Amino acid sequence: MVISNARLLASLLTILLLTGCSSVFFYPDQKQYSSPEELNPDYQALFLDTEDGGQIHAWWLPAKTRQTKGSVLFFHGNAQNLSSHVINLAWLNQYGYNLLIFDYRGFGKSPGAPTVDKSFLDAQAAYDWLNERESGSIFIVGQSLGGALASGFVAQRPAVAAQINGLIIDASFASYQRIAREKLSAAWITWAFQYPLSWIVISGPDPDDNLAQLKGLPKFLIHSTRDEVIPFSHGQDLYTASSPPKSRLITDTPHGYTFMVRSNQQALLEFMAESQTKKPR
Repeated sequence: MVISNARLLASLLTILLLTGCSSVFFYPDQKQYSSPEELNPDYQALFLDTEDGGQIHAWWLPAKTRQTKGSVLFFHGNAQNLSSHVINLAWLNQYGYNLLIFDYRGFGKSPGAPTVDKSFLDAQAAYDWLNERESGSIFIVGQSLGGALASGFVAQRPAVAAQINGLIIDASFASYQRIAREKLSAAWITWAFQYPLSWIVISGPDPDDNLAQLKGLPKFLIHSTRDEVIPFSHGQDLYTASSPPKSRLITDTPHGYTFMVRSNQQALLEFMAESQTKKPR
């Protein structure tokens, strides 16, 4: 057991040192969990080129109503791929919203290896496709790790922040180092190393700093009091750090299940309806 544990720790340290800890935030796979035809027969499968020569896979699910209210760009969480996450927001099609969900490189049919910085290039390819196609309102939604990536993407691109109508962050964390430290402290084999290992986690702007920077952009912060993956305290700190205009929704669901509840869906729809009038494109 001692040898096994030592090898496990050595492997963890090697990964952290070689990747700058970026890889510990991503757990992609290539399994297909859902069929887009079942969600929306008018869907399109897209392969979009990134500015660094990469390519990402995305699904476009257009609104099912005669009149379109706007479009949503979805940054999904850190595991599996778009085919497992799409169900979280596919219901928006029934209410007049188009949905574009994309896979970061390394996820699903998107080749390559994921990192935080490269995910911004992936997101730019998806955003450019959507922005060129749709002239109506655009909202960005990020869940879990996707919330951290979405806030960083928008904060680093003032033109995007000026164009979109709102940013929705669901069940995300306030700081990369903080969440890494908390996760390392939860396992006995890494408990003693929580501080030194967390110091080499991704450096740079954290989600709380990004949201503070985005002045004037309507923001909707969502977190559950019983989130078992990312503690509620992160949601509280994100809301406190966010610059106005901002609003929040406190829920009571497991991690990643926010929009399985009808009242939470309604709250999102109300935020988007209000933000369309506050920040028209």
